[in-house]
Amino acid sequence: MRHLFLACVIGLLLVGPAFTQPAKKSRTDALGDPLPAQALHRFGTARMMTQAEVGSLSTTHDGGLIAAADRDGRIYLWDSATGKERLRTRPDSGKRVALSPDGAWLALGDEAPFELRNLKKDEPPRFPIGNGPKCFVFTHDSKSIILSQMDEADIIQFDIASGKETRRFAGLGAATTIALSPDGKRLAAGLAPPMTEEEDVKPSVRIVVWDAVKGDKLKDITQPGKLIDNLGFLADNKTLIAQIGARLAAFDSSTGAPLKKPSKLGSFFALDTSGKWLACADGPQVIEAATGKVTHEFESSTFLRNVVLSGDGKLLMASPARLESASPRILVWDLKADKQRSYGDVHRHTVEAVAFSHDGRWIATASNVEGRARVWDAQTAKLLHTLNIDSLAAKKSGGPRIRRTLADGLAFAIGRPELFVVGQRWDLEQGKPIPSMGDDDFQFEQTNSSRAVMSPDARRAASFLSGHDILLWDPAKAKEIKRIDPNEKKRRSDWAALAFSPDDRFVALGKWFPPIKDEPEEPLDDTIHLWDIAAGKRIKALRPAPTPVLRLMFSPDGETLAVVGYPTRLELWHLPSGRRLREMNLGDIDELPKSFSLPTVAFAPHGQWFAFTHQEGEILLLETQTGKEIQRLRGHEGFVSSLAFSPDSRRLLSGGRDTTALLWSIIPANPELPASWKDADKLWLELGGAPPAAYKIVWALMAHPDCAVEVLAKRLTKDTGASDKEIRMLVADLASEKFKERAAAMRRLKEIGTRSFPALEDALKKAPDLETTRRIQELLRTVQTSLTPETLRDLRGMQVLEMIATPEARKVLAVVAAGDAGAAKTRLARAALARMGK
Repeated sequence: MRHLFLACVIGLLLVGPAFTQPAKKSRTDALGDPLPAQALHRFGTARMMTQAEVGSLSTTHDGGLIAAADRDGRIYLWDSATGKERLRTRPDSGKRVALSPDGAWLALGDEAPFELRNLKKDEPPRFPIGNGPKCFVFTHDSKSIILSQMDEADIIQFDIASGKETRRFAGLGAATTIALSPDGKRLAAGLAPPMTEEEDVKPSVRIVVWDAVKGDKLKDITQPGKLIDNLGFLADNKTLIAQIGARLAAFDSSTGAPLKKPSKLGSFFALDTSGKWLACADGPQVIEAATGKVTHEFESSTFLRNVVLSGDGKLLMASPARLESASPRILVWDLKADKQRSYGDVHRHTVEAVAFSHDGRWIATASNVEGRARVWDAQTAKLLHTLNIDSLAAKKSGGPRIRRTLADGLAFAIGRPELFVVGQRWDLEQGKPIPSMGDDDFQFEQTNSSRAVMSPDARRAASFLSGHDILLWDPAKAKEIKRIDPNEKKRRSDWAALAFSPDDRFVALGKWFPPIKDEPEEPLDDTIHLWDIAAGKRIKALRPAPTPVLRLMFSPDGETLAVVGYPTRLELWHLPSGRRLREMNLGDIDELPKSFSLPTVAFAPHGQWFAFTHQEGEILLLETQTGKEIQRLRGHEGFVSSLAFSPDSRRLLSGGRDTTALLWSIIPANPELPASWKDADKLWLELGGAPPAAYKIVWALMAHPDCAVEVLAKRLTKDTGASDKEIRMLVADLASEKFKERAAAMRRLKEIGTRSFPALEDALKKAPDLETTRRIQELLRTVQTSLTPETLRDLRGMQVLEMIATPEARKVLAVVAAGDAGAAKTRLARAALARMGK
């Protein structure tokens, strides 16, 4: 065997150039955008997309660049022609942004240090003057910037080239908006009223107008209102339009006299540099300011704000409000072509549900707010079907009439071309919904439900009904299976999470309730309840914790339950014993931006890995048994909202807030060969080490199946088992006076794993002394997490054999599967062979 392995290694060395090939060109998606490392396909595009609602929007004179700042303080910069992103910052970078008309400078700040960035030249930011500037605009010639600072009573103009102050506009205070007249000779600024607790004082805003050349004040105008958001001069350089709260007003900037505003103008508006063209958010529309004539009118499916016109009046841009009900993409209209620009977007909102078909041929992605699900070819990424899940026909095909979410609601049927979307049944050969055959009572229940969760095999569905009841039903027949009344109405709580066990025999329910900060006077309620579906009875309750449950997922063997708690807590529970195996509190709510996706988790079909995401743009791949990180996948622009593994565990599908889905290869391409590659015995020993080093060997063996079989066939042996008698003797040895006997018993019981739980729990009740009690408690806490190197080698070796799936690999697994029927190692080998058979 050793000679065969050496021959394999020599063969690899002889073709060594295969491992030192020059780097290939980076992979790209359908639009030509580069794919992140290990990504195979991108479904959709993240162009012109923001993570949170936009609070500030700006463009250059020719509309070539677009900049935005969202409510979380991220700054974005795009090329408007292509939608390609040129810049994105982390949160808290600033909530206001401005582009110079010539596109050379980008200003950002407000609730963050002010910066002026040179977009033409790589140099440090200019004007690092702290958090003071709340409002800033460029002059029309792009040579100066005008700032309003919190601690200054004056508005200050700086020359960009020299950095020197050139002018002050006195007598206002910290402005909320600034505007220059088209000829550059007048400057207007608006000031919100001071805070007051006097109820009888009506708030009013101030608008001050100056001579922009001399700095002299021309007019001081007062108007009732709580906030002034926008100002703009029309082409006559005198008429001033102001947005005061939700209303608009017009003034003569010389006299302060009120004027009639254009009749069709809504609350949000923008002007081109000349002041001739005026755009409003209603529609949106573009109006000739002098006559009030509508020259362009478009349709938008959502409420708009932050409307912007390019300085030359050729492009119109707007951002949607309330992203929970609208696309997060910046909208751009070409006024010359009189149409909206498309940037190749497919999904227009968060992809909050993804799924693989059970044969791995198809992929499904779905967006709740958009009301669309899409089916793709998993190999070519070709779009096969677009399903309108809000159509009347779709609503007659099952599922709740009112959806809160699509999370956990997407599943392919086994053995037939059907997809279920929160209980709606779709024929994938025709791309059409299949009408529900349910009776009137069933239809009534679905009308009153708020969401539906699908089992992974689409054989079961669960609907959340009013009054806290859960309806379990057969989605193919639209027939009730069982109604569960958890009877928890006395508590201030609700059922927020649900998961079906792999065999569809049980359902786990998770509770949502406000976090308890103070020590409660009575014991906390259990937040997870396990129900037997056939009997309709609760069989177990666990996790008395003050944190709400967000999501639940069973491991493929049904013994482990992954629990995602608010806001970013991850726990693994061993269901047979009701014990928590592991917990990871990964962050506090104060550390998260205001707009984020709930964490999500997915187990690989072989159960040895799980994917978890809670940080922006990042997916963690963790080893189930150790809880240690294997690798990180980075590529989404923002939070990841959904995860699903392929049936062979080799690929991972993720959906994000960036309106895209990414298909990843778990196994790195051309993995680096470990230093011990020539020594099979050493490879086997190192396979039981810590994940970062051990998985270098795992990936290398997966990439070279022949060598993998040579390494594992001799060293991966069957488990001869642990009898009940042996377990009882080992437990008894925990109280031995001899250290060697106690240590050997501890080590062996860890190897045996959860089979020792019943004997350990019985022994705990009868422990003769505190020291023995401590040892038993340690085993019960760590029997699944403190694994021995021998156990880890076995687990990882079987992973490799299942993933390479060659006939030779099957033979090795068959030998292991012939071991003791009660041993965990034997059960894992048998389960791997069963999956490979599918």
